Amino acid sequence: MKCQAEECFCTDFNRTFCKNYREDAKPKSKGLKRTDFKKKYKPTGEMDLFKHLWESRKHRCYITGRELKFSPSICFHILGKGAFPAYRLNPSNIIFVNAEYHTDWHTMSREKLLQKDRRWEYVFKLYEMLKIAYYSEGL
Repeated sequence: MKCQAEECFCTDFNRTFCKNYREDAKPKSKGLKRTDFKKKYKPTGEMDLFKHLWESRKHRCYITGRELKFSPSICFHILGKGAFPAYRLNPSNIIFVNAEYHTDWHTMSREKLLQKDRRWEYVFKLYEMLKIAYYSEGL
């Protein structure tokens, strides 16, 4: 950073008034690191399993017993896919519940779920049975 004129005595403080003052070029930023959105989707086989289960089971909510229309959001993994990856495609780990109850499972505590509907107790019992089966298989 300096003035280009020999007879000029401008300083950093008053440089905005000098026509000859130039700042050294700053190195260009590489920009933000972005994730690659062009990555191909890796199919897990869940949708095929959901459709197969839909064809072979009653189209009713496991908790309320109400009739359901097919949507991936009604297919409910009792044991989470992250914590129990080997049961991701296990048909006994998947039940049908209405979308509102599916969201409640992920956002509410056990106590709140039971306050909302006592029938959640069936899901909690199934959860415990599947968890015991998962660990007894050594997965």
